[in-house]
Parts: sequence; C-alpha cells; structure tokens
Amino acid sequence: MENAPKGRVLIVEDETALRHAYARMLEDRGFSVKQAGDGEQAIEALATRAYDVILSDIAMPEMDGIQLLRELRHRDLDVPVILITGYPTVTAAVEAVEFGALQFLVKPIDAKVLVDAVGTAATRRRIAMLKREAADVTSDRGRPGDG
Repeated sequence: MENAPKGRVLIVEDETALRHAYARMLEDRGFSVKQAGDGEQAIEALATRAYDVILSDIAMPEMDGIQLLRELRHRDLDVPVILITGYPTVTAAVEAVEFGALQFLVKPIDAKVLVDAVGTAATRRRIAMLKREAADVTSDRGRPGDG
C-alpha cells in the first residue's frame, strides 16, 4: 500500500489562501485533506466522515477554534487537534490544553513544522485506534476459565 494516504486531515481555516497552502503542503506529503472555511463547515464534514487529525485556526467568525474543539470533544475524545493562531494568548493556550488540543502552533508556520506536527498527530491517532481495537478484542474473550 505504498500509495495509501498517511492520514485524513480536516483543515479548518477561514483565510482561503492559508487553507489552500496548508492543504497543498499536506497533500504533497501524502495526506488526504478536506477543507472547511469555518467551524460550522467542519461540523458538517465530521458528520459524514472520521478524520485522523483536525488542524484548526483559533480566530474564526461564528465558531472559533476553541468552540470547535469543545464540540469535537463531545463527539470524539481521541482525535488529535492542532490549533493554529496568529495571536497567541495565555488564555487561548490554557483553554486549548483544557480541552485536549495536541499542539498549539503560531503563524506563520514553517511547512516542515506543519507536516511534522500533523504526521505525529496521525501516528498517535493510529496507535490510539489500535489500542482500542486490542482492548475490544481482549474484552470479548472474557476471563481465563470462563466458559
């Protein structure tokens, strides 16, 4: 499976040029990418497909990245979320950690930093899914001596 994607990434960014640039960087490195221009579009995308990594801007109209992160945690506790901001604040960083963001990147983001962060997040997602599958298999077997 040499041509299999490295993972499915949902990019949530209201600045079209940046969203396309992030998508291009990730697609060039073998990731499958879906783009959303705001939090509502992201929620719609999540209703139809699971993603390995969510990459989201914090400062967006309507639903910001922190609100999106909160909503995501109601749906999926395991999906890695990387938040991006051009204006880092302690408050945003604390909220990001509180709701389980994996990483907090500051714009402008170097392509290598972005690709490495998403790659690490996708690997963590795969490991979490494998652990969950292993736990399901072992819990289905019951305890030794049962039966």
